[in-house]
Amino acid sequence: MIRIRLLEHRELPVIFLTAKGKTPDKVKGLRGGAAVFSGKMTRPLRKLSQATQELSEGNYDRRVQPRGRDEVALLMQDFNHMADGSSFYVLNRFENPQLYGKE
Repeated sequence: MIRIRLLEHRELPVIFLTAKGKTPDKVKGLRGGAAVFSGKMTRPLRKLSQATQELSEGNYDRRVQPRGRDEVALLMQDFNHMADGSSFYVLNRFENPQLYGKE
């Protein structure tokens, strides 16, 4: 029997595989596959998190490059749309303050 546990270690999720019985080759293969899968999930999420932090600090030019068509890529597209709207609002507010009641 093979068990999979997901633990949060520092900023990266770590996947631990344990096995009972004589299955060392299966476990080795699963460990490698789990590490690749984990990296493919965490890298784009880490980039998105960094971009969100930069946007909140005033970097309105920050965008992310979505890859694929999974949920993470859709979230990255949504981030880019939000960043477009935020930069438009901020730039428009400073260039046309009369529209916002401050002259």
